[in-house]
Amino acid sequence: MEETNLLKLHKQYIEGTRPKEYVKVFDVLAGQITSEVKKSINIKNPKVYLTSKVMKHIYDRHCHDKGQDHVYLFLLENIHLIIKRPDLIRENRDSRKKRGEFVFIADIEGELYACPMEKESVRKGKKLKGRLSVVTAFKLKRKGRYLIDTKILFSKHLTPSGIR
Repeated sequence: MEETNLLKLHKQYIEGTRPKEYVKVFDVLAGQITSEVKKSINIKNPKVYLTSKVMKHIYDRHCHDKGQDHVYLFLLENIHLIIKRPDLIRENRDSRKKRGEFVFIADIEGELYACPMEKESVRKGKKLKGRLSVVTAFKLKRKGRYLIDTKILFSKHLTPSGIR
């Protein structure tokens, strides 16, 4: 199996760090959204970025807090699939504790994975450009109620008329 860029970066900067330990901050391209998804969430730039800080947050949450190293490694290897082929995109819950406007949800190998994302502005020379950035990623509980009452922005199971 070929090692992904995210896995290489994990081994170089994240692996073996202590909880909440500082890591070098950098951005990495995590994937691209489709034109259909771009329209549904009203964003122009298809590229989605992940920072080393977010990668460290996901690592701490899964490896240190929950002892789920396998889930963390699975997310690193498959986050591009959640971004490129979400089964569902919902608005995120409106809360001080929740970051990100959107939650991409994908069924991979029979399990649901969520990836909250936020729109942000980055300076390119004198211009500000919008982009999507990953806030976190995690495995959803099948029977959980997270996002159940939030608006659906995209579903690959809905036809254009909205009928299943």
